[in-house]
Amino acid sequence: MTTTGMIYDYLNSLAPFETQMGFDNSGLLIGSVQRQVDRVMVALDASLPAAVQAAERHCQLLITHHPVIFRPAKSISGDGAVYRLISGGVDVISAHTNLDIAEGGVNSCLADALGFAGFERPEWLELGVCGTLDRATSAAELGEYVAKKLACDGVRVVDGGKPVRSVALIGGSGGSEWSTLADHVDALITGEARHNEIIEARDAGFTLIIAGHYETESVVVAPLCRMLSERFPEVEFICADEPNPVTVTGQR
Repeated sequence: MTTTGMIYDYLNSLAPFETQMGFDNSGLLIGSVQRQVDRVMVALDASLPAAVQAAERHCQLLITHHPVIFRPAKSISGDGAVYRLISGGVDVISAHTNLDIAEGGVNSCLADALGFAGFERPEWLELGVCGTLDRATSAAELGEYVAKKLACDGVRVVDGGKPVRSVALIGGSGGSEWSTLADHVDALITGEARHNEIIEARDAGFTLIIAGHYETESVVVAPLCRMLSERFPEVEFICADEPNPVTVTGQR
């Protein structure tokens, strides 16, 4: 019989939990390694919809990218996801920055989703992957391509004013890394960037394509579900139905 601990060990072999960044809280966050499981849900977030779906599908374990408990909780209310998961007896394993860093993890899946071959993480970059496009392109053209491949309602383009050939990918909140990347690549495709990072990058002639946190990280859920299904064929792995929580309106 498969246990939560066995699945944790497999995830640890793919994306060692010891590699998570200092601010992170990845690991087995709810439950016991001894829990027997035959149905598991895989999700980007430990959200209320994911918790409800896990209960409705009679899952014993929920695997998420974003930690179910990230900052210290002062209370756990009855209408929240954490309470629902605990009261419903659903274990939770969260693999966050360790899955960002890992080969075959979030950023590798982002490269695959974009159709970018040969993108790898260089030694000088803590997380993310880098590579070279088949041909140089403009910031606007690259933005349109990303929006199409990731099925975005739109992306934000910060045009550095130079042709783009070499690119870095950092799913989620990667805007702070632009200055580290600027000496090595022409552009960064990421999910989020702060206003000051946008201004600084533009003024330095560095292009940012900001495609959304959900859009740049949800790409890992289905591949992870497939890998788990192959490793544990006796367990049913289910991808959570997680629509983008952000909608775009008012476009001209």
